[in-house]
Amino acid sequence: MNATSLNPAIERPWLTYTKASLFILPAVIAWGWTCTFAVPLARQIIHRSGLNLSSFGWVYPVTFFLVNWGRVIFVAGILALVLLEFVAPRWWRRRLAVGLGIWLANVTVLFALLMLLVMVLATTSVLAQAK
Repeated sequence: MNATSLNPAIERPWLTYTKASLFILPAVIAWGWTCTFAVPLARQIIHRSGLNLSSFGWVYPVTFFLVNWGRVIFVAGILALVLLEFVAPRWWRRRLAVGLGIWLANVTVLFALLMLLVMVLATTSVLAQAK
């Protein structure tokens, strides 16, 4: 019997973070592409339509809050995980916390992309009617 063996219910940290990296990679790539190419184009389309941005209600501020502050939120999440690893290196809910964080990041990216698409489609109908 080995007293220093790890609890088999606790997944090794490197395995958890490797899985997390693989599952968050598509969201990070999509988010980077969106912020670089799609958001400037969407802002241009919305500006050209002359549509009042308050007509979108809460969708416009939330979507562009995520666009403007997404990197900061992502880095804060990573720093929180690093801090947890230093403070409590054997925290037993690592897999759950990282999994929920990855799920939340993916849902946030999909939500922001969908709302950006909805805004652009709404403004293009206004542009089509203006012609």
